[in-house]
Amino acid sequence: MSVALLGRGTVTSEYHGRLVQVKGEIGVPQFDPEVIQVMRSALEDAMTHVPAEYSTVEVKARLAEFILRTAAHGHTSYDALMSAATNQIHVIVSLFT
Repeated sequence: MSVALLGRGTVTSEYHGRLVQVKGEIGVPQFDPEVIQVMRSALEDAMTHVPAEYSTVEVKARLAEFILRTAAHGHTSYDALMSAATNQIHVIVSLFT
């Protein structure tokens, strides 16, 4: 994972088990194409766990957000990303009931 610097501030993130700080600029993680493909696969597979009546673009966007946050913290394996997304399905669905 690399960090693109966009604005002023301090960012703290976990990367491979250690804490990383970027001072003076706000960082936005940028992922390798391989990681992006794993993230896409995890998102598509996580959507298969969402009840059909809640399978919407908004739910997919919320799951994608959890996957992105997880990857930004250095957890980029398929299992970690799937876990992050599927553990939040019940919370997301409750927002729509």
